[in-house]
Amino acid sequence: MLRNVLADPTPSKAMLMTPRVQTPVEAVERLFADLVSGQVEAGGRELQAATTLLLVVLSHFRARGGPNWQALLDEYIAVAKGEPDRLERMLDGNRGLPEFRRYR
Repeated sequence: MLRNVLADPTPSKAMLMTPRVQTPVEAVERLFADLVSGQVEAGGRELQAATTLLLVVLSHFRARGGPNWQALLDEYIAVAKGEPDRLERMLDGNRGLPEFRRYR
């Protein structure tokens, strides 16, 4: 029997068990965590994983970023270097968490 969702807004067990789809930022953060856990060397695992992701991203950025890919990359680097709080807000805004749905 189908439930009338308008009459009974309580989530069903199936709705509660359905996993939320990850945003691209969440998927990359998960990949980073997997890369860190898979590194053989104990020292510098995070840096090795970050370097691996950065190399892949740079390759795609260059291949797909158009003629001004370097200028766009420089803008992101400037934000990362000079405005770390803004960088965090940009990431938070793309994580899919309800409290960060709006870019601040």
